[in-house]
Amino acid sequence: MDSFRAHPRLHNDNEFALVYGNNNNKKDFLSQHYEPTAVNTGHKVYVPNQLDIDYRPSWTYSDTSDERRGSSDSIGKPHRRPSFQVIGDKVVSASKDLGRTVKTAAGEELKYEFLRFGHTTSAHGVPRILSAKHCPARTAWIFVSVSFFLIFVFQCNLVFDKFQKKEKIVNVELQFESAPFPAITVCNLNPFKKHLARKVPEISETLDAFHQAVTYSKDAAQHYNLALVSRSKRNSDFSNNFRWAQYEPIMSDCDCAVKAQDSECIQKDSIPKSNKTLCVCNYDRQDSTAWPCFHASSWIESICPEYNFRWAQYEPIMSDCDCAVKAQDSECIQKDSIPKSNKTLCDVRYCLLKPERMKRVWEIRGTEIPDENSPFRQDFLKQLKELGYENMTDEVAIATKTKEKLVLTMAGLPVHRRIALSYGKAEFIKMCSFNGQQCNIFNDFKLHVDPAFGNCYTFNANRHNRLMSSRAGPSYGLRLMVYINASDYLPTTEAMGVRIAIHDPDEWPFPDTFGYSAPTGSLSSFGLSLRKVHRLSQGECISPDDRLPPGYIYQNYKYEPEVS
Repeated sequence: MDSFRAHPRLHNDNEFALVYGNNNNKKDFLSQHYEPTAVNTGHKVYVPNQLDIDYRPSWTYSDTSDERRGSSDSIGKPHRRPSFQVIGDKVVSASKDLGRTVKTAAGEELKYEFLRFGHTTSAHGVPRILSAKHCPARTAWIFVSVSFFLIFVFQCNLVFDKFQKKEKIVNVELQFESAPFPAITVCNLNPFKKHLARKVPEISETLDAFHQAVTYSKDAAQHYNLALVSRSKRNSDFSNNFRWAQYEPIMSDCDCAVKAQDSECIQKDSIPKSNKTLCVCNYDRQDSTAWPCFHASSWIESICPEYNFRWAQYEPIMSDCDCAVKAQDSECIQKDSIPKSNKTLCDVRYCLLKPERMKRVWEIRGTEIPDENSPFRQDFLKQLKELGYENMTDEVAIATKTKEKLVLTMAGLPVHRRIALSYGKAEFIKMCSFNGQQCNIFNDFKLHVDPAFGNCYTFNANRHNRLMSSRAGPSYGLRLMVYINASDYLPTTEAMGVRIAIHDPDEWPFPDTFGYSAPTGSLSSFGLSLRKVHRLSQGECISPDDRLPPGYIYQNYKYEPEVS
């Protein structure tokens, strides 16, 4: 019995049927409904005349070979069963045909879906590419579509990069209401009082070295040009080894009586021309007087009791000293060495501390330096080298270096001593008003000890009770009248006035770095504007409620400028 199979194919959006077989009765049926369109290997292909079918391609495979139906040549011949080799070849052939059919069907399905997407998509350019009838038009549409697709990808990349940066959005608003007033820190440009600082040996030595360097710079700028070498530093423990003494020995040029070494000499501020006119005097640190003076050769090593003035208490101690020959009523120079014997013990009224290097009167008071022929020339240059002022002729550079040395020296002193050497609150601030009202100087100002400016005073330092400013203008801000006491300024202070630092109460003030200077004898005005910064949660900022990490210098303050 003949059989047929209908095989749909895509042809003008309709189905067509592929018919196998030779049954004439069925040909009449197909002729009534289908029209022949093509012939493929002896089989006719018919397309329906009027048939609207939703195309769903499906394929079947049927074997209608002559071996299955039986050909005319096989009639009358004995039927032989196919061998296993023939069956295997047929199975392999059928598998290959089935694979090719499935592969072709998948490709046709994918091609159909792609074409359907291209015709129905809303993307600009793709439908134009498929519907273009000429190659140049299709090429142009492909170029335009690809170009705009690349631009789209580039824009997406820019947007993604911008999102990854997490840039801040600043919104500026002008509000007319009461604004919180900042904290104001006021400092005197002179950190310490001169007459008090001179009583501290470390500061006094630093100021004397400054005077020597300035004197040398004036002379060296005209006559000498020494080579610059690296300076050496001297380390000392000021807080533990500090010893206050009112009197100390000092070298000076003198006029002494002939063959009268035990008698007093007349002190002079000039530089000794030789050791014959050199004498040692009793130098009073309080009033800077040098008296009495004796010839340098009249001093010998001896032991004498010392009534040391140490913190307003007299304490007798035994010490090795240098005393004048046959002058038991004269002063002795105390040394820290061990006495050689008790035979040299002398009974005197008091002893003087003998430093490692005695001061020179001409270095403190004089305006000249030893000349090249003076025996004190090399000692003077050696002292400048040890102090770090060798070959320095610029007074500004010398003052800067001296300020640095003063800061380091004061850092070694206890805080209460630094406070005592600087200006008091009532002494520095004379009048104050805020928002048109008189303020309380003792309660509204908080002490802040700065390493560069000494005692500073901060207004509105209470972070829990901040003052508010309700009006604008200089009359409703903070008004101060201060007294700087310029007559007691240190020689290293280059200008007279005050230093003002404006900051938040939560921030540590840095008047030296972020301050403003106001001179004396004039009215200085500083205008302020408030700017609030609300930071996002992203980033490495620390929340106000979070605990500060270890190693944070100022645990109770914020100090953004010093963050690394």
